[in-house]
Formats: sequence, C-alpha cells, structure tokens
Amino acid sequence: MVDETTQAETEAYVRPSDKLLVQKVADEMVLLDLERGLYYGLDAVATRMFELACQLPDAAQVVSQLAEEYDAPPSVLDEDLEALLADMAAAGLILRSTGEGTPE
Repeated sequence: MVDETTQAETEAYVRPSDKLLVQKVADEMVLLDLERGLYYGLDAVATRMFELACQLPDAAQVVSQLAEEYDAPPSVLDEDLEALLADMAAAGLILRSTGEGTPE
C-alpha cells in the first residue's frame, strides 16, 4: 500500500527542498533555508501559488485553479507562477517535476 503523503509528493509539480522549513502565518508564508540561514516571505497570492504547485501535478492545473480563485487572465497567472517557481528553484528552495512524476 502506498502512503498518500508520499504519493502526493511524487505527483506534485514541485516539492520543497529537504533543507527548507515552511511556516504559514495567516494567509502568507515564511520560508527558512536551513542550509544558508536565509528567510523568505511569500505574500498571499504567492503563498497560494506555492501551495497549489505542491499539490497539483502540473502548471496547467495550477493556473486553472488560480484562474477560478483570482480575477486575472490565465496568461498573467502562468507568467507569475513561472517567475515565482523559477526564482524559488534558482534559490534552491524547491525541486520541480520533470513531468514524469519525479522532481528534478
């Protein structure tokens, strides 16, 4: 039997780095890079993008859900999502899925 948490992590579009501590505070998020000792803050929209990217299997589904929740064109949401995830990946905060069910 497969543990649901492990299965969800494997199928998610992104997953937090093992060296990242994540704490939600109200509708925002504080991230601590344990390796470098750096703090990052996500506003409410970036927090929701990050949450969905950690739950859903691909960017298209993340953007689709965001479009239902926010009054913004999908193209803008897609650009903003990509910018956020690219910055987070460059900082080593997340691992992105290769599209084959495993993060890179």
